[in-house]
Amino acid sequence: MSTPAAAPADFLGEIELFVPTDWFDLLEDGWDDDAARARIEDLVGRSYPRQDAGTRAEFVQAMMLWRRTLLDQGVILDGLVAVPPEQTGDEHGATWQVMAGVVDLPTLDPDIDLGEVVARLLGSRPDAGTAYTESYPTEMGLGFGLLDRPVLLRDGSMAVPGSGVAPPEDESEVVAQVGLAVALACPPGGGRGLLVVGNCLDSTQVYGLGALVAVIAGRSVFATADRNGGTDQAGQAENDGR
Repeated sequence: MSTPAAAPADFLGEIELFVPTDWFDLLEDGWDDDAARARIEDLVGRSYPRQDAGTRAEFVQAMMLWRRTLLDQGVILDGLVAVPPEQTGDEHGATWQVMAGVVDLPTLDPDIDLGEVVARLLGSRPDAGTAYTESYPTEMGLGFGLLDRPVLLRDGSMAVPGSGVAPPEDESEVVAQVGLAVALACPPGGGRGLLVVGNCLDSTQVYGLGALVAVIAGRSVFATADRNGGTDQAGQAENDGR
């Protein structure tokens, strides 16, 4: 199964994604709208069997528009995990979303802090007092992970350290504290990398989410990588394990 890395005119190459087989990836079908609609209709039908046909059709159309927006922006993965409370053993259940995209990176040398690169990509710098960061080896070569628990506000903004949005003094403006996990993997010389971003509605689950995000970034590889003597290939983003 393959998913375009970007719009066909903006081809970036192939990437073999190491992803779960038991989740729902909204972008699994790439630019094949018919195949995507069939899978989404099946999901909505099983998720909302008591809703009338008109309401289910609206859900399907909304998800189709969302997937097209993601594809147009170069996102290659939008994995959804929803586990009911009776299966997780707690009152919240699990609601996770994991997205990924290929990003352009500067040429890297051993003295460059990959955390600084991630901060520039995210547009904010993690707070050393609340965020956990770690460098780790990946199949591509280099890896950097970040965990945080930002506050989601009623106006839709998120109070992430360094974003310019401060936590409000009035706690009634806080909707929830969510979990945020980010991982970047890239070859030692830079050039391009895989950025994986996950979020969960229950911030206490951020460590489990972070492990999943780190594995996806850590085990995925560009098909153009020369670790096996390969040469550049044109095409799409291969999704392993589907």
